[in-house]
Amino acid sequence: MQVMHDDALRIADHPCSFAGYVAAEVRRCLAPPRGGAYPERALFMVGDSHCLSMIPALNRAVRGRMTLAPACVSGAPFGGGYEWMDEGTAILDALHANMRSGDVLAILNNNQQLDYDWLASYVVRGLLRPRRASLLLLGDYAHLHGYIYDSDVSAPAPLDAAATAELIANEERMVAYAERFPEVYAFRQMHLWLAGDGERGSNWVPGTRLNAYNDDNHLNVGGARYLSPYLCSALEGWGFFGGASQEPPFAADWSDVVRRNASDLLEGVRLQCHMLHHWAGWGLIRLHACDNITLGALQNHSLLAEARPEWATQNWGVAEGWI
Repeated sequence: MQVMHDDALRIADHPCSFAGYVAAEVRRCLAPPRGGAYPERALFMVGDSHCLSMIPALNRAVRGRMTLAPACVSGAPFGGGYEWMDEGTAILDALHANMRSGDVLAILNNNQQLDYDWLASYVVRGLLRPRRASLLLLGDYAHLHGYIYDSDVSAPAPLDAAATAELIANEERMVAYAERFPEVYAFRQMHLWLAGDGERGSNWVPGTRLNAYNDDNHLNVGGARYLSPYLCSALEGWGFFGGASQEPPFAADWSDVVRRNASDLLEGVRLQCHMLHHWAGWGLIRLHACDNITLGALQNHSLLAEARPEWATQNWGVAEGWI
């Protein structure tokens, strides 16, 4: 069976998935439509590659209630120092220009790397409080002990025990920090990946034999979507949706963005490919043909034969039945 490459699934799910690499796309993707058929409230999402992995989760969780506006940059945790990067400056400027009352800024960095002092002064007091907006700190998902490919569903790979303990401890610090501010909320998720004993887990979605991972510490699209109902319930419980229930023509709007700016959006994918080229195999690196990436090539795997002939017969997508 031919399955769409996981990064193509990300673009199909939300065309701004890789926008954080291109300043011009940051400005477009962090300026969501509002009013009329669209929700008035927006959920802005920033962070590193773990933020990028979670876009499908939040996109489903808020659909019809808020508009998701992401700008995630792999290898660049959101925090102090963003003003020294072109993309970081574009992200900060866009947040200041476009966030409004009732909006939410969600942050997810690998291993919950958070500069809490900077968040308090720059984000909470400087950005969100004057706009009557909220901050959502997302706990990180579990990390595996060993590397897997996103198509590997043959046997479970265990969680990394040391990383699990560290992530749980980081969640406790995150929750304690959120309790200091009325406009800050924290979403734990480590317990959603652990067995009943609270210690063990694997790359499989709990209770299934479906692989949730793209490598040892990034979720594939299916793994992210497993989290959607939990996120939706939490966001609704915190009052983020404000009673909105209409179903906006969201997909049509972002499809128009893609048609008008396809080359720029794909440039973000190319930049990620080059930056991670020497890593073991996350996302597009397996193609080894970064400069020739097109949306059509991602969808039909035509680049695989250019990279290594033996890959042309491999199934690199998520497990059947996940989408």
